[in-house]
Amino acid sequence: MRPSATNPGRTYKFYTGQAVYDFGAGLSYTTFVYSWSDQLTSFSYSIDLLMKDNYDEKHVLTVLLQVNVTNTGAVAGDDVVLAYILPPQLKRNGQTPPIKQLFGFKRIHLNVNETGQVFFPLEISAILTVAHDGSKWLHPGIYHILIGQTLMRSIELQGKSARWS
Repeated sequence: MRPSATNPGRTYKFYTGQAVYDFGAGLSYTTFVYSWSDQLTSFSYSIDLLMKDNYDEKHVLTVLLQVNVTNTGAVAGDDVVLAYILPPQLKRNGQTPPIKQLFGFKRIHLNVNETGQVFFPLEISAILTVAHDGSKWLHPGIYHILIGQTLMRSIELQGKSARWS
């Protein structure tokens, strides 16, 4: 539910109050640590170039994210790695963007001290903003990618806002 004058927004996407548990939080008998598989910390793309290659939002791959997951606990266990996009918090066309939005999740089983990798294809569809009339837009700004609750990377879209057809 989007926020309005009478509703603060009651989903993880819009709620700004103190949550008892973060969206996706769960109990485990072990602990996991996330790290990026590469050293890049940010990416930059031109909206004009992305629009030029526009033929289907599912076929324009922005970036493939590769995450290392290490079981640092005392027992083997499963982890569900959650990937979020955090769009720029600028109100455009009367549209309030979500605080964060889930775009992928992967389950992985790891033994003690084992490291595995999960992959998240970040497609344009995860970055698009949907207006009240249902139209889809690419807006400039810095979009943060959040893995779990701690691992972050940035993507910057440069140029002018453009309607995705």
